[in-house]
Amino acid sequence: MCRANMCKAEMCKVVRRVSFPTDSSELALYYPCIPLLSELSTEDRKRIWFSSEEFEALKQKLMRIIRDVRLRGHGRILENVYEDTDASLEVLNLWSRYASSVRGTEKQCNRRHRSQRKNLQRSYIQSVIKTQRDAGHVDFKTAEKIAEVAQKTSKAAREFSIR
Repeated sequence: MCRANMCKAEMCKVVRRVSFPTDSSELALYYPCIPLLSELSTEDRKRIWFSSEEFEALKQKLMRIIRDVRLRGHGRILENVYEDTDASLEVLNLWSRYASSVRGTEKQCNRRHRSQRKNLQRSYIQSVIKTQRDAGHVDFKTAEKIAEVAQKTSKAAREFSIR
């Protein structure tokens, strides 16, 4: 069937997966180089990338999920997930089990969570910039200090992302 004639529901059923050999020597055999976009055939491009219609269908599906989560009040469970506790880890596991598509939608489903993420991001950026400004010049010691500040201020966000 021609893609132009496919309905949105059918386009969302197209499954794209990427897998690589686990052995690095095999990887070099299978993927000696990544082809340029100009080297890919039209069919390869259609097979690899989502079309604008597919992106729109995915966006609409995500918006429906977020609306449903908000209406049911399920986003409230995300209130304190930045705390480094077993309870917050269990909340994230529960959140991910709610539906396979909700992981990554936390900031759209809970305003407080969105605010916490924004504050952490702002704190991270301000701390790194302040450290750079206070140093006045960049040398190895300054770079180490900036890295230390960056590690410290991004800890909560990094831990959240791997839970």
